Amino acid sequence: MSTTKKYDLIKWDTPFAKVSFPSVYIIGDEKEDERNLIVAVAPDGVDNYPKFIIRFENVLAFKAEEEAQWTENSDEKLSLDPDSNSSFIRPNDSFWWKAYGNQMRDFNNTEPMHFYLFGGDYLVQVFASDNPTIEKVEESKTIILKHVV
Repeated sequence: MSTTKKYDLIKWDTPFAKVSFPSVYIIGDEKEDERNLIVAVAPDGVDNYPKFIIRFENVLAFKAEEEAQWTENSDEKLSLDPDSNSSFIRPNDSFWWKAYGNQMRDFNNTEPMHFYLFGGDYLVQVFASDNPTIEKVEESKTIILKHVV
């Protein structure tokens, strides 16, 4: 008998939500001294436009896994159909929420959320206390990243 618990996800209404397995990849953080993350989504593949830039702020944790290995290595099973949607939000029962949710809520006075992006190359998860912004990119654009080491 399996002891793995199943979890339901809520569809996240994004401009690319109906695209099955878009290209999803992490670009990085564009601001110094802040916990931000930029994720790019290319619904029609990395060589085609439009693409979407998702800017997450106040990120506590994130993870990118190669999509083919994710279900084998996961200790949790999610009840979803990634063929019908590529972006989800997990209710406040996720492992990150259980570990950090109350502290983030107390610290930032916001409700943290656990975001999932199911891509054809990576599954990206982001746990952040602010709603991300999504920017549509119609042509090539340079994003400058700055880091102090």
